[in-house]
Amino acid sequence: MPKMTRKEVAIYYYSIIMGYSHEKSTTKYEVLTKDEVHIYIGKNGAIRKGKNLTDSISLTDRTNYNKMRMKVEEHKKR
Repeated sequence: MPKMTRKEVAIYYYSIIMGYSHEKSTTKYEVLTKDEVHIYIGKNGAIRKGKNLTDSISLTDRTNYNKMRMKVEEHKKR
């Protein structure tokens, strides 16, 4: 099986493990939502969090994609 991209890992992690639901897709972002808080995942896996895109903050620098990937792979094995 090919290695998952950063975007695929982030979408899987936030939707399946963290419980966010898919709201919509745009050309730049996949938008996931939970309790009026949105997660914006960019085409290359950049992650932003906030009530709307203009007021959101970047989580990309604080995100450990390797750790996230390990949790996703562990969850898929169940």
